[in-house]
Amino acid sequence: MASTIPYEKITNTLIEALENCQIPWHKPWKCGGPMNAFSKRAYKGINSIVLGFARFSDPRWATFKQIAEHGGSVKKGQKSTPIVFWAFVDAEDKATGEKRRVPFLKYFNVFNVEQTEGLNLKLITDLGNAH
Repeated sequence: MASTIPYEKITNTLIEALENCQIPWHKPWKCGGPMNAFSKRAYKGINSIVLGFARFSDPRWATFKQIAEHGGSVKKGQKSTPIVFWAFVDAEDKATGEKRRVPFLKYFNVFNVEQTEGLNLKLITDLGNAH
């Protein structure tokens, strides 16, 4: 049976934010919401909602590995925010040899760039333009 830990973490994050009256669609930036700090790709679906609940003025996020690869580090004591990646993958049934598409789920922990130091990222001065 698949682990429900990613679902539980995300559900708990959403419940806690709602209990604290956080409204994720009221953010100070105008660039469309949370994005990866390095690829500039916008997070979609539940990830956009989860990251939207976080109380940061910068919309850029990255994994610990991405931060380290770009010469930065996570500030001591900072807590990550879990997000999910899912896709359909081809799998073979070991008993029958039959091929089928199955859902694949993995979760990652990301940090907002405000939780980091040593990254050479430009400040977001034009709120519609992250560099």
